[in-house]
Amino acid sequence: MSGYTANYPEQKLEAVLDRLPEKDLAFARDLIAAAKRGSPSPKQLEWIDRLALRAVGEAPASSRETFAVGDMSGAIALFDKAAVNARKPPAVVLRLDGQKVRLSRASQFAVAPDTINVKVGEVWQGRILRDGKFEKSPRADFPVGLLALLEKFAKEPIVAAQEYARETGCCCFCAKELTDERSKAVSYGPVCARKYGLPWGDK
Repeated sequence: MSGYTANYPEQKLEAVLDRLPEKDLAFARDLIAAAKRGSPSPKQLEWIDRLALRAVGEAPASSRETFAVGDMSGAIALFDKAAVNARKPPAVVLRLDGQKVRLSRASQFAVAPDTINVKVGEVWQGRILRDGKFEKSPRADFPVGLLALLEKFAKEPIVAAQEYARETGCCCFCAKELTDERSKAVSYGPVCARKYGLPWGDK
């Protein structure tokens, strides 16, 4: 597996802990703790790999179901800009039939670094690759309308995100409540505006 620093193999498992089944969490945390204390054994490394793959429902590339969502260059530029010196992975929140759809940029330590993870509610649905293909998780039921929403996001990222803010009154990036009228007008606050390189407060 690629996309993580060889000196810190536990980081790729940490990056996907929230996707592991409850029954695997204790074991995964023990593996991470053991790896941080010193050099993990070959068996521990094997299980770190295995659990990281299990967390994302990874399958051989040839057997993954994929869908084209369109040119992702605008959305990727948005995430890439926000990723510079960011403490948390950049994210955008969308809305689908009353459910929260969270798109977040995978870290360099993830199974598939720098791709865009897609979650509906608490369920990981898959990832969007930088070439505009969506790789569906084999473990998730595909919500009706999700592909159309992702296509809309690829075409007009901010417009798609603004719908969440207008429905909920919360920032389309950090999901915090918007209280300033200038923030409500653009669907995000001044901090997120600086982070994502977007205009804010202009008349």
